Amino acid sequence: MYYPFGVHFPRYHPFGAKVGRRGRFEIHLLPHAVKSVCEGIFYAHQDRPIVYARCVDRGRDEIPTPAVRYTTVGGKAVQRKTTLPLINSKGEQKMLRDPLLLCALLILGFALNKARPARAQVISLKEAIDLPKPPPDHRIPYGDDRNQFGDLRLPAGDGPFPVVIAIHGGCYQAKYDLTLLSSFCADLTSAGVATWDLEYRRVGNKGGGWPGTFEDIARGSDYLRVVAQNYPIDLTRVVAVGHSAGGHFVAWLAARSRLPKDSVLYSEDPISLLGVVPLAGVMDSRADLKGGVCEKITPRILGGLPSEVPDHYDQASAIELLPIGIPIRSIIGDQDGTVLIDMVKRYDEKARAAGDDSKLSIVEGAGHFELTTPGSIAWELVKETVLSLLEPK
Repeated sequence: MYYPFGVHFPRYHPFGAKVGRRGRFEIHLLPHAVKSVCEGIFYAHQDRPIVYARCVDRGRDEIPTPAVRYTTVGGKAVQRKTTLPLINSKGEQKMLRDPLLLCALLILGFALNKARPARAQVISLKEAIDLPKPPPDHRIPYGDDRNQFGDLRLPAGDGPFPVVIAIHGGCYQAKYDLTLLSSFCADLTSAGVATWDLEYRRVGNKGGGWPGTFEDIARGSDYLRVVAQNYPIDLTRVVAVGHSAGGHFVAWLAARSRLPKDSVLYSEDPISLLGVVPLAGVMDSRADLKGGVCEKITPRILGGLPSEVPDHYDQASAIELLPIGIPIRSIIGDQDGTVLIDMVKRYDEKARAAGDDSKLSIVEGAGHFELTTPGSIAWELVKETVLSLLEPK
């Protein structure tokens, strides 16, 4: 929803007092601390800088006041705490009695409505962490470490049910766990799919990193064969879905047959997959070292830099292991500020060039966490993509 309004900066504003300059900024609005992204034109009134702006505010009918903080979008601009009362708040009503000012506001508002829309507000990491966490039906260990387990969720009915192996992200770090995908898995289960939400040792856990993390991903996924002995799941219909670092893992999981037999990560009989769905996946570990979100963690998950352990990158980076021989359905939001979109595009292009059935979907207006949040603008596409891979052929 768009809200045209004027914000009055008592002493300064983030772009300098230049009349007519267009800028984009974020504000946090009380009493709900809702972050809105705004676009505005700055001008002066009685030697005091003003911005007339349009803002996006998810799902609210009224814009709360006052604004309490601003930062620029897409640049290293000033970040100062201040009170930014709306121009139509009680203390500024007298300004609207000025006919010339009111006319200027109306003209500027019309111009902004014709201008390009402001960048959509996206789901933050905190909002993703705070999503409901429906408990699993069963928590099943696949190893002796406390981080070697999976959460199994089963639909109602007798089964056997198709299965999604879900692998969470978090830049490979111990501080993020499988509950990032609890709501994701619960929603898929309600659609008739069993989900195996996999936990694994991460950087910061004892045994995490190289090669322990990759060994856990492989072992935990293959353990579905044991799970199937006790629960009604269909091992002929298994798809792996991963988010962010988990997107890296699911693509790697499907490529294990390409590993050399002398590799510490080699699996003689990996579980069979119908397809993989990397959601904003970190698909090229070498490229991620050059400005990617996990650039500082990648050397720790892979045991060093490419110059030090090139074989680790050759055996673990998803883009190095193409083709994988099964459908790849990559999805990323065009507003993702976490994973390098160009990296995902390159992976898709290389997969298709290698002969894989690879498709990339870029969701307009979606950020990093829309892809795993039920009810978001990306959710129906994600769910339909997963379910289509599980349909009997």
